[in-house]
Amino acid sequence: MVPRPDEPTLLRAIAAFLDGDVRGAVQDRGLGFRLRIAAHLLQTTAGQLEGADAFESGSVAALSELLGQPVVPDEPRREALLRLQGTLASRLRDADVDRAKALAVLTPILQAQLAVTSPRFDCALDIEGER
Repeated sequence: MVPRPDEPTLLRAIAAFLDGDVRGAVQDRGLGFRLRIAAHLLQTTAGQLEGADAFESGSVAALSELLGQPVVPDEPRREALLRLQGTLASRLRDADVDRAKALAVLTPILQAQLAVTSPRFDCALDIEGER
């Protein structure tokens, strides 16, 4: 029996079909453009699925350390991430967190998210003038 492909593989195959075969057969430019957008969204979703576990684990660990809050045992990783993000947002609003440390932790997290959506985007960040 042939194993079933995983979800990212299926999404990438659909994206390739839409962007290649279907878009090439469509005469309407507007519809062709929307097909390209749909294909890109499928590729992005595939990338998010492939890296979700590692991304969430790394983000939880980094935010936990930044905020000095240990991860709650048996708390689902997604819930922990949302809880820590909420705590960070609250502390940033209240100026109750070191901005430089927060920036150092958040920059690689945001770069990882952006790399999934737009892999060719230049993630170099020049913040010297911001300090």
